[in-house]
Amino acid sequence: MFHQLLTPVGGSLSLSFVVAALPIVIVLLGAGLSVFVALSPLTTLVELSKWLEMLIVATLVVSFCVTHDWQWPLIGLITAGVSQALIGLYEFFGGSGIPSLWILDNQRFRAFGTFGQPNPFGAFMGLLLPIVIGWLGGSIGLMFRRKARLATIAVLILCAGLLFGGLIASWSRGGWLGFGATLFVMAIFAPRQRWRGLLFAAIVLLIGGGALVTNLVPASIASRLGDFTSEFTGIADVRGQVITDANYAVLERLAHWQAGLAMADAHPWLGVGFGNYEVAYPQVQLVNWKYPLGHAHNYYINMLAETGIVGLIAYIAAWLIIFALTIRLLSRTEGAARGVVLGLLGSWTYLSIHSLFDKLYVNNLFLHIGAMLGLIGGLYWSNRTENVGSKRHLV
Repeated sequence: MFHQLLTPVGGSLSLSFVVAALPIVIVLLGAGLSVFVALSPLTTLVELSKWLEMLIVATLVVSFCVTHDWQWPLIGLITAGVSQALIGLYEFFGGSGIPSLWILDNQRFRAFGTFGQPNPFGAFMGLLLPIVIGWLGGSIGLMFRRKARLATIAVLILCAGLLFGGLIASWSRGGWLGFGATLFVMAIFAPRQRWRGLLFAAIVLLIGGGALVTNLVPASIASRLGDFTSEFTGIADVRGQVITDANYAVLERLAHWQAGLAMADAHPWLGVGFGNYEVAYPQVQLVNWKYPLGHAHNYYINMLAETGIVGLIAYIAAWLIIFALTIRLLSRTEGAARGVVLGLLGSWTYLSIHSLFDKLYVNNLFLHIGAMLGLIGGLYWSNRTENVGSKRHLV
């Protein structure tokens, strides 16, 4: 394999690994500086090890795509998601649950899969659903040119339906908002002509807004989304609020946002140490909120609190690079591969939005994110090697 590094194809191999690894390395470097000021350096090393595991997984996926086909890791990801969706739907319809997860007048349980919590489960559904939708769209386009099997399309439709059902059953408002933003972004970038994409996105927005206004969206879902926005926009300071059963979940989350901002105010540049939110929480806890949730329930605030301005800038820079590389690849692929790249762009959008309300690098979700980053690298390799003869280079 080493002699290939001297050839154009070998150069694309090196690029593929860089595409998958560079963003993760940037986060490791930026967040890693906090180990020198961490309240618990060992905890910081444990948190950094998650990103190191992501790096290893991303590299392994790229290597697999080089020797096999990029579709196999994708099939593995979707299979994992569908299996979780089936478990979650079983729970939703009364198969399993705990009293705190009762919803819809105690007729249903919030789905949580094997994650133990609904929000990470919903995030898993939301991260994979755009990829399935993108692959489905690309395959339908190929079907008209008789290059895709009807059975493949049928399976993808089934998978999309199960993942969407799992997302709804999670009852995760952050997940729903993230998926709404995902559909909007995917609509913009689906056509190659951007003006058509903007028009398409406007139509999607009008349809979604119209469905809410005309009560086509189930009342329970519309009410949950409406309460979510009003609750978050109507509270300025948690310390002045009366706690009730109705507002407890929102106030708890906002209290941890305020605690995270207090940590950042006291340690602005390098934070309290990557992964040290829970360790530092007793120093900034608000009245009535004695127990930490383990994180700030907003990953941007969480990064600012734990790694300071330096770490947050590194994290944002890494994801800007990922977005840019994905959009660049989108313009140079076609067919099913382009659909998957579009889906990955949707997944990054989902992660960005849902992270406003949760920390998603938990419950081994970070390993799946690492695999998805590796898939981008693998698609770079696949596209470059397919087009090297025609000199259609990506960079």
